[in-house]
Amino acid sequence: MKLIPVRRGYWGSKIGAVHTIPIKVKGKCGSCVVRMIPAPRGTGKVAALVSKKILTFAGVDDVYTTCTGQTRTRENFARAVFACLRKSYSYLTPDLWPKTEFIPSPFIKYQKFLSEESKMRGPREGDRGRGRGRGRGDRGRGGDRGRGGDRGRGGDRGGERGRGGGFRSRGDGPPRTD
Repeated sequence: MKLIPVRRGYWGSKIGAVHTIPIKVKGKCGSCVVRMIPAPRGTGKVAALVSKKILTFAGVDDVYTTCTGQTRTRENFARAVFACLRKSYSYLTPDLWPKTEFIPSPFIKYQKFLSEESKMRGPREGDRGRGRGRGRGDRGRGGDRGRGGDRGRGGDRGGERGRGGGFRSRGDGPPRTD
């Protein structure tokens, strides 16, 4: 017989002793899938007879269960309930998180020193102000860049608007001479 730790918890407020499972868990063995859901105090074990016996041994007082698959194979059904209970300890919930001491960022830690240092230095030599890359004058971000002048976005690329490709497909108009 295997012994496993079964984690128990509360439903709602943490008053009194632990009485249910802490989270929803799902266990599977063969085609049998068992899902356990925490229940309020006083609900009891809403489960099949086999799983009620196992939950009693585990010390769980209140729980909802759902079973799918071939539950008449009792061994697989019992193993699925056992797998469910085993998973109850595999989840790390916030009450089990280790207490961590947060260290401040170096920027926050040395904030006074950095602000005094920047005031004492002043502007750097050869500082050209803010900008991107080479000096491009007042063209802005995109600029002209020699791509067709004032075409704008998309631009007119020849042909007629809405005719697709610039040739006449229906023959409505004078023939083109190329």
